[in-house]
Amino acid sequence: MIKTMVTIGPISNNKSDVEEFGKHTKLFRLNGSHSNIKWHEQTIALIRNTIPDAFILLDIPGIKPRTSNEHPIEIKSGQVVTFSSPNLRDSD
Repeated sequence: MIKTMVTIGPISNNKSDVEEFGKHTKLFRLNGSHSNIKWHEQTIALIRNTIPDAFILLDIPGIKPRTSNEHPIEIKSGQVVTFSSPNLRDSD
């Protein structure tokens, strides 16, 4: 079972760090919201060449929920919270 996931970024995007991470995990994450396709291609190649049996998770860019709260809200354990747009209506 894999218990650790590491995120590779500009600072850790080198063979030495990938080898060290590979001693502890086989799950590597890349954040698709940052950098460019070329960087991701090179980083995936580095991981594959260094840890051939690695799993690579690519978080792809997409909709990011945001709130427009004027004041912080407190959510209690077990409380049900619904995120929605003011333009959406219940279909009930």
